[in-house]
Amino acid sequence: MESEKKIAHEIGGVKNDALRFGLHGVKSNIIGSHPLESSYESEKKSKEALKRTVIAHAYGTALPLKMDMDRQILSRFQRPPGPIPSSMLGLEVYTGAVDDFGFEDYLNDPRDSETFKPVDFHHGMEVRLGISKGPIYPSFIRSWGPVCSCGRATTITKAWTNENPGRRFVRCGVHGFINWADAEKPFGWQKQSLLEARDEIRQLSECIKALREQKVSVSVSGSNDHLKKYEEENNKLEEEKKKLVEEKKKLEEEKKKLDEEKKTLAIEVMGANEREKMLRQLIVLSWGCFIVVIGMCLGMGKK
Repeated sequence: MESEKKIAHEIGGVKNDALRFGLHGVKSNIIGSHPLESSYESEKKSKEALKRTVIAHAYGTALPLKMDMDRQILSRFQRPPGPIPSSMLGLEVYTGAVDDFGFEDYLNDPRDSETFKPVDFHHGMEVRLGISKGPIYPSFIRSWGPVCSCGRATTITKAWTNENPGRRFVRCGVHGFINWADAEKPFGWQKQSLLEARDEIRQLSECIKALREQKVSVSVSGSNDHLKKYEEENNKLEEEKKKLVEEKKKLEEEKKKLDEEKKTLAIEVMGANEREKMLRQLIVLSWGCFIVVIGMCLGMGKK
């Protein structure tokens, strides 16, 4: 059996025991670096197994197999080279990881900046195929605005209002809006397309959220129905078991009564046999006395 890939918690921290864990190498990469890592992995696996059983009970065993096949297919394809080249967009959307709240949502990850160098997809594909050399995507340009009157640094962000969709402005972390970074306002078909894209993204996000809530409610209701049916079947089996136990008790009582009757009959048979023996002895004695008396009478008659 393979040993569990975890390190037991030790007081004062995990110690570097070369005799126990070996030198740093492949084994050190396989074994978890912290006790919480193994607990996190085990909890993740248990949650996935529980979700799989709930879906199997609600929709049948074919749906989890189909979901596994789709997950395997989506795990082979990445998005084109861009800000996050290693991101599995299809897999993240399928598993729901795209909506996870990570550190970059509040620490302002530079990769999520809205101002970066445009990506050359042709050059990125050439780098992947080994035709040309260089990074797949260029480094990001972090746009900083002028210093605010309070002395704090400002950032350049985009507005998505109905009047100025996609227009950049200088923003302070304390005072908020300071000034527009883009002098010209969006107009014409560009403004209309930006507004349509914004509304469509919002509608799609709301639809995805509603579908996920509906899926959770349906899975919970299906699992509840299955549990109710399971409980009803268990109750029926328990009632049948109780009936069988009662019938068994009745049969045992009848058996005891039959044993008692058998004993009484055996006693009566023994008494009848003894009486029969006594009657036979009396009959034999009476016949013997009768013969003796007749013999005596005949002897006296001859004299």
